[in-house]
Amino acid sequence: MLSRVPEGARSLWARHGDRLWRYLLVGATGTLVNFAVLKAVWPVLHGTPSLADGVASEVAILTNYGLNTWFTFRSRPSWRTLLQYNLVLAGGSLLQVGVFTLLVDLGLYYLLANLLAIPFNTIVGFVLSQWWVFRPEPAGKGVPVPAVRRSSSRGDRGGREGRDDDDERPDPEPLVGSADRRR
Repeated sequence: MLSRVPEGARSLWARHGDRLWRYLLVGATGTLVNFAVLKAVWPVLHGTPSLADGVASEVAILTNYGLNTWFTFRSRPSWRTLLQYNLVLAGGSLLQVGVFTLLVDLGLYYLLANLLAIPFNTIVGFVLSQWWVFRPEPAGKGVPVPAVRRSSSRGDRGGREGRDDDDERPDPEPLVGSADRRR
């Protein structure tokens, strides 16, 4: 059966399949959060299904950011990635809310409409999180590491200046980036 799958798709799955499974697991948790919040706000906001689903989606986005940062992409949280993630999933949520509202307007039960609308946000969220939000820093583009100045064990302490064996070695180049920069 795998012989019928195009090589490009197998290669893509080999590179990103494990991360996709973790993303989907986090997404399942986010779906439970989304449903719980929607269930809680529906009695108050059922007259405006878009607002009710928007509130539920935003709470799920914030929960998923924390879990995806730690578990899926094994990244460090930052304000930049939180903003990017929120923008990505808020954009996906607009699509999700649009599908949800259309399905509710067509008479579908609101929880079923929500279940059918969530995959739209999932697809947009994974693709853009993978290639924009949590992409690794290119080599050598991280925070520069300051060089550490080393002095000899005798140094210039205690009136020992001027001795030939006290010459300091040049500062080593910081080990930032690739191994090619080491001498």
